[in-house]
Amino acid sequence: MIAWLKTHLRTPLYFNSYLLIAMRALGTIFGFVFWALAARLMADTDVGLASGIMSATMLISGLAQLGLGYGLTRHLPKAEDPNRLLSMALVTSALMGLVLAVLFLLFLRWWSPALLPLYDHPIYLLFFVVLVVNWSLSTLLHWVFVAKRQVIYSFTRQTGHMAIAVVLLVALQFVMPGFTAALVAHMLAAIFSVLFSWQALPKAHPGFRFGFALRDFLAPAVRKTFARYSFINYVADQFHKVPDTLLPLLIINQFGPQRGAYFFVVWTIGRAVSTWVSSMSQSLFAEGANNPAAAGALFKRAALLGTLLSGGMAAAIVLAGPLILGIYGPNYVEEGLGLLDFVAVSAVPTVLISLFSSHLLVHDRLRAMTVLRITNSVTGLIFIYIGISQIGFLGAGIGWLASQIVILIVCQIWWQWQKRNPKSVSSTIEQAETGA
Repeated sequence: MIAWLKTHLRTPLYFNSYLLIAMRALGTIFGFVFWALAARLMADTDVGLASGIMSATMLISGLAQLGLGYGLTRHLPKAEDPNRLLSMALVTSALMGLVLAVLFLLFLRWWSPALLPLYDHPIYLLFFVVLVVNWSLSTLLHWVFVAKRQVIYSFTRQTGHMAIAVVLLVALQFVMPGFTAALVAHMLAAIFSVLFSWQALPKAHPGFRFGFALRDFLAPAVRKTFARYSFINYVADQFHKVPDTLLPLLIINQFGPQRGAYFFVVWTIGRAVSTWVSSMSQSLFAEGANNPAAAGALFKRAALLGTLLSGGMAAAIVLAGPLILGIYGPNYVEEGLGLLDFVAVSAVPTVLISLFSSHLLVHDRLRAMTVLRITNSVTGLIFIYIGISQIGFLGAGIGWLASQIVILIVCQIWWQWQKRNPKSVSSTIEQAETGA
């Protein structure tokens, strides 16, 4: 058994998958601890303001990625000058984060007036911008570690980031008023993340030397391959996030803030399983990009492991559901227990769909991947709407599970048809590089 476990963990696909899942799980745990402490140390209004600022910085830094992480994972292993490609991506993400942060603050009173206390002191604005830029760089450097199959550096970086943020929150609360302690704690932790990642970069990517010139943006090869590949993935990724970003807002508008709170908590807990296990798709993508010939075998291994992990975690959530929701209160148990069960079980098909999406990326099936993610999100929202209108909250869970099963079946049928028609699978790397 021990010998098998050692062999199992030596396989990069499995080892990096476990690290990515652990990263997501630890992030959830540290996030819970951070905001629980904030609730104890700050007034409710300051907690709400701090959480709103953190949400805004994460949203902006995510938009600043422009899909460059996908582009690096796919193209870095075969790039003629990987240092220039990586340097260009880092500069682009940092500049985009800076521009978006400044624009967000300039028009703050129109689209997020609740965050206007940031205007109370110029230093708060500077903290906000620094946090966004550093988070943008930290996220992109995570993708570099994924691309180089050195996720251990990302795991160490994230663990250090969250631990530092928690410690600083407690320490700074005695010298900084209101929401400022939370903002500065995360800003300093983000700076640590970037510095650590920068020091680890030459180890993950031997021979790295920062080198950048304006002509790198204008190179035809970049426009036709890297930029195109990154942007398409960027657009598809925004649709992929719709169920977790748009749905809670729709529920609040439909049922009011109280029932919206019930839904948000239950949906977040239920989706945790698929969010964590779907991290495997990044490892599968990186492994397939480095070894396209083994992509099929890698996908089958990842699908088996993903099914086992998501199924086991979903079963644990279902069994512990009353206890978990009971922590929040009896209303959460009454309103959300059935919803939690269906959302948790849906993790199995959701994980398989995510892995299949990465499999398409390895084969440069950008159009198919984009259609899959858009169709998955739109179908999910339609099924949820039908379920809610007929049954209520429980219908949302049933609708989401049904949509995931339908999409998974369609994916299986489509892929089998593709394999029986080899000419339709001729979207090769060369065609992608020429913009076909």
